[in-house]
Amino acid sequence: FSRVDGSLPPGEIKGRTLRYTIEVTTPGSIAMLLDDSTSVIVKRAGDVGIVRGELYKILGARMVLDLPKGLHSFDIHVTPRQQVPLRIEVVEVPGSTGRATPVNE
Repeated sequence: FSRVDGSLPPGEIKGRTLRYTIEVTTPGSIAMLLDDSTSVIVKRAGDVGIVRGELYKILGARMVLDLPKGLHSFDIHVTPRQQVPLRIEVVEVPGSTGRATPVNE
């Protein structure tokens, strides 16, 4: 379950892997904000390895992704040290035409 502000309580998600899906309606750069990026490992669903390097620019708690139109799923592994609620928000990148919205699964 999530709270009114959209966050997930740390006690409910520690050590779990969660699936987060977005629908890109207009291709381009999309940003996802994570309230606490230090306690999560993010990878594209179905990919081997951690999301890093040439695929995504992770700047603090902001991941900038260049994505084509369509559905894109990510596995968010929450480490056992997670102490704060987890919240992910899709935001626009200034100057980009890319647009996306979260998908409720």
